[in-house]
Amino acid sequence: MSLGLVSLLSLVACASGEAPRLSTPRRLQDERAGVAEERGAMEAIQRGASDADEREELSHVRRPLVAQSDGKFTIVQFADLHFDEQPSLWWGPSQDRKSVAVMDTILALEDQADLVVFTGDQITTYRQNATRYWDMLTGPVRRHNKPFAMVFGNHDDSDEPFRHPPHDDLSRRMALLQYDMSLPGSLTESMFVSSMAGGVTNYVLEVYRSDIDAARGQPAALLWFLDSGGGSIKEIIREDQVRWFSAKAREMEERYGVLPAFLYMHIPCKEYTYSTPNTLGPRCFGMIDDEINPTEVDTGVFAAAVAAHVQYIFVGHDHGNDYCCPIELTTPQQPSSLSPANTSGPFLRGEVTLREETTDSSAPRGSSIMLCFGRHTGYGGYGKWARGARLLQIDLSDPSFTRTKTWVRMEDGSSSIQASQFRPPYD
Repeated sequence: MSLGLVSLLSLVACASGEAPRLSTPRRLQDERAGVAEERGAMEAIQRGASDADEREELSHVRRPLVAQSDGKFTIVQFADLHFDEQPSLWWGPSQDRKSVAVMDTILALEDQADLVVFTGDQITTYRQNATRYWDMLTGPVRRHNKPFAMVFGNHDDSDEPFRHPPHDDLSRRMALLQYDMSLPGSLTESMFVSSMAGGVTNYVLEVYRSDIDAARGQPAALLWFLDSGGGSIKEIIREDQVRWFSAKAREMEERYGVLPAFLYMHIPCKEYTYSTPNTLGPRCFGMIDDEINPTEVDTGVFAAAVAAHVQYIFVGHDHGNDYCCPIELTTPQQPSSLSPANTSGPFLRGEVTLREETTDSSAPRGSSIMLCFGRHTGYGGYGKWARGARLLQIDLSDPSFTRTKTWVRMEDGSSSIQASQFRPPYD
């Protein structure tokens, strides 16, 4: 067993008071899968640990994230893939193949991408052969030789959907985390594991302007990742996760100075219910065609993000939304007063676009943070919306960072250029 696995499991033991263990998955419930598949599934989960030794040298040689020569750094967000939804029925494997095709198409079209981020619900149900599907869903990224990082969603370690309530068991999350970290190209980390039965994919990655800056250890931007829970734990970013985020952000600022930051998580925070096309109209861009379902409890993650100089927050979870809206800040750490949007319908549906250069009176004014949904990528999960991905391009050559932009690339190759120009929250 690798030292990384020992340390991760030790964190779980401290959090739960239980002896460390790799996983305790239920036996496959679907009898149609057969005994042979169960045996192969168990072998696949075991290979998640044994094959890690073979890949250890590759996975531990992690190249720094460096912008292109023009200063641009591009991120592809794959949201809500939902692999392994119905493996025993014909349409289950078929939609998984379609999801692979979506990712292959987008990565071919956006070949300038420097990083891929999976923002949760990579799989729909945790089964004993979960690592097989993890190999499948990360296959396109590895074929295109792109580094990747991920956070967990509310399905990745769940039982059969909606059959069991959360039971505060991190073992499945930790098993999948360790397997993901063993894969070549994975930049996923776990810098903090909640001791309050919260999530495990809490970490930060540094982005550098040049190879020289990388060698000097001076990043130009920060990418934050938070585990919003769900599945075997409650859908909450726990208070100790927020405290870790705040403390780590202060530490990074003391070390490097103020840097622009970007946050990825699966479930929206409550501020998404205040900042929608329904409330802000033309200041938003993208599609709203779904409810907004935030985390169960607000623990102050948005205020922590403001203090950490976050410019954009990206989530998934609600498949029919891919919009971005600014939320203006009236004080250094508080959003302006807005009433929660109607999140249970009726909705303002369809596309709301913002021009690349906003000069009209309805444009965002003052300090603001962009709250964005990714585009539903996978053919698994609910909804019949066209599939795609959200991209973010950070322009590190621009000291003001006002040329940072985001857009959606669709499976059919079309794209919606959705550039935003706004005053960063630390300017």
